[in-house]
Amino acid sequence: MPDNIAEEKQLFLEQSDIELVRVLEDLVDVLTQKGVILFTELPEAAQQKLLRRKSARQVVQNSILNEDDMMF
Repeated sequence: MPDNIAEEKQLFLEQSDIELVRVLEDLVDVLTQKGVILFTELPEAAQQKLLRRKSARQVVQNSILNEDDMMF
C-alpha cells in the first residue's frame, strides 16, 4: 500500500507542476503585455522554452478546432 500512496503523491506533484507551468506562462504574457518586463529580458533559454510551448499550444488548439469543424 505505501507504494500506491507514494505514486499518488508523485502524480499529484506532476499534475501540479503542469498547472503551475501554465500559470507562469500566463504571468509572463501579462507582464510583457503591460510593459512591466520585456520578453527579451528573460534568459535566452527561457525565451526559447516559452516560444516552443506557445507554438505547441497553437498547434494543439488548431488541431482541436479542425476536428470540431469536421463534426459539423
